[in-house]
Amino acid sequence: MGNKNLSFITSRLIIGCSIVVIGIILLLGNLDIINPDDYLRYWPIFLIIIGINYILQEQSKGTKRWGWILTILGSILLLNKIFIQFSLWDYWPLILIAIGISMLLKARTGYGKISHSDINSIDDSSSYIKCSSILSGMRRSSNSQEFIGGELTAVMGGIELNLRNASIKDTATLDVFVLMGGIDIIIPDDWYITIEGVPFMGGFDDKTHPPKIRNKQLIIKGNVIMGGIDIKN
Repeated sequence: MGNKNLSFITSRLIIGCSIVVIGIILLLGNLDIINPDDYLRYWPIFLIIIGINYILQEQSKGTKRWGWILTILGSILLLNKIFIQFSLWDYWPLILIAIGISMLLKARTGYGKISHSDINSIDDSSSYIKCSSILSGMRRSSNSQEFIGGELTAVMGGIELNLRNASIKDTATLDVFVLMGGIDIIIPDDWYITIEGVPFMGGFDDKTHPPKIRNKQLIIKGNVIMGGIDIKN
């Protein structure tokens, strides 16, 4: 019940609010109304909020795992800012270790692909799909005959959405957000694609074959930053 009450909270909402708050603090600082350093020192709170959000909402074990990591990391950094003083520089080799482990895990699959070892696969008949992946893989499919769309978020992770057995009446819309990750979307042969997204150092790749009768439209909108979205049938 609690998860449903928090269903409106998404990663994009948290990131967007964080950017707005930081912008307001910097603006007030430039106007000499406040001292930005008094507030920006609490930036690890954003990591904690994102981590808790993933722990409470996501069904992917990999996403929950990284939710705990973000929460613990944010808590440590926040304690360092407020109470316990220690040198984070002593622990910088942990970054190299994390990068190395990430490369080992992805060595077989390549950038933006989903490995079978860390993937979470869910098949259902939902007409609306919400799916998020952070530093992990997620595979979703829907066989709904009244599919209306969904929300996909991939942050340094991968998502495969299989809609081959689904159907739409007229139009369906997918709202996507990709940051240094990848999304693969598979659609039926009788659907056609309209892309309304904005890429930045990334892109959308429509590999579908347009149907002769264009009466079932899938609209893909959102942002792709240093990542990619592939659509095929």
